[in-house]
Amino acid sequence: MKRISNFSFYRIVGTVVVVAIMSAGQLSFAEQFDAPKKPRRVANRQIPIVQDLPASSEASEEPQLDEEFYEDDSVVVQASCKNCSSSTAHNQTMHAEDYASEEIYEASAPHTFSDPLSSDCDGGACFQSSCGSQGTCCINPCSPFALLSQRLYIRAESASFWGSGQVLPTLVTSNGNALFGGREIGTASVPGFRSDVGIWLDDCQSRAVVVRMFYGGDNDLGLITDSNAFPNLELPFLSVATNPATQSQALVAVPGQLSGNVNANLSSNVYGGDLLFRRMLGRDSLGRWDWLMGYQTARLSESLSLQSTRETIPAGTTNSVTDSFDVKNQFHGATFGFSGDVRDGCWYFGGMFKLGLGNMDRSVSIRGSQTTTVAGVPNTTASGLHASSRTNSGNYSFDTFVVSPELNLTAGYKLTPKLDFTVGYNLLRLPKVTRVTDALDPRLAVDDAAVPTQMNPAFVFSESNFTLHSLNLGLQWNY
Repeated sequence: MKRISNFSFYRIVGTVVVVAIMSAGQLSFAEQFDAPKKPRRVANRQIPIVQDLPASSEASEEPQLDEEFYEDDSVVVQASCKNCSSSTAHNQTMHAEDYASEEIYEASAPHTFSDPLSSDCDGGACFQSSCGSQGTCCINPCSPFALLSQRLYIRAESASFWGSGQVLPTLVTSNGNALFGGREIGTASVPGFRSDVGIWLDDCQSRAVVVRMFYGGDNDLGLITDSNAFPNLELPFLSVATNPATQSQALVAVPGQLSGNVNANLSSNVYGGDLLFRRMLGRDSLGRWDWLMGYQTARLSESLSLQSTRETIPAGTTNSVTDSFDVKNQFHGATFGFSGDVRDGCWYFGGMFKLGLGNMDRSVSIRGSQTTTVAGVPNTTASGLHASSRTNSGNYSFDTFVVSPELNLTAGYKLTPKLDFTVGYNLLRLPKVTRVTDALDPRLAVDDAAVPTQMNPAFVFSESNFTLHSLNLGLQWNY
């Protein structure tokens, strides 16, 4: 047997030791890459649900996920909710509790029309420390009624409206004293209402469809009187049958000669609304800003009627005269604008400005009639005092393009986590409308000759700007 020298023996032992060390190092390096990977949490994504491993599974097996969850943000596939059929409420808040210890879950708050704003939508619990409320950032996908119960907001307000006035000429007098007309009317405030209904189209409340409505109430001015209250009753007008024209009167009641009554009324109402698409432009910790676009409509309607009945003394001849004037202003158009809101603690402040661009349709209807009854036999003609079938009676319509601005300012205070008390001011301007007083002959001129030769009463179309103001007081409910 050949004997191995001490040098060779030590060479062999050293080689074995080196190989053993290198093998151990390669195994440790491989283990670092072959070990199961823990899914990485990604901001603004739903947390994947990790199922519990069976008791027989070895520690080296990878956890099973509902859906694949890659590290690359661009291919993140969110885990789906598997427990919607369970009787136990299951939503993103449960996922948040499972990961409460992770720093990546930042508490944020939901934003409806007045709720606190969040910079993102993590699907976790939302807290408002200043008001002590708690909510959910995103829509619960497990609820079959999530669309209505968690995306809806409603505002209902009682409002006091007042608009631009108009000067009504003197139409009824008693011994020369004005009983109806002779002053500016239509400036008194009247009760009405406003309402907004909106529904969010996505979980993070960046897009919404909003329906806005208002009704400005009925503004009425009337006079009902007779010869018992005023022995003398007159309907003044300008007679153009003479040259020069002279002031004259149609007598309704004269002591010992005529008894009669007068019924005069002027009414006005305005209403309208919008169908808007609302899209968020930006938001931060204090507020948000939105772009608005959609459809706008508004309608201003007015009517004036003057009816008088006179009877000779002793009874024998009765004469009834009626004049009626109706005007309608209807706006249809597209609207564009911006809205913004901020919240400071439990206080909420919001504003909106938009422009409506479209068509203003103005229509005027003038009618008159006169019925004279002698010995029980009536005779009716289609002309009254200020409305004559010969000159101005008929229907008229005029269209024009207008730009209608609207401004809204609102302040609110949170009463409960879902309910706000609101107070606000709104201004709406309707340009180039026609008013009912414009339908009258500008001078109240009448050709009362037996054979008329003058074209009076006349209709001359005129237009003006109408501004509607309102103070609003109400409640807003955020689902």
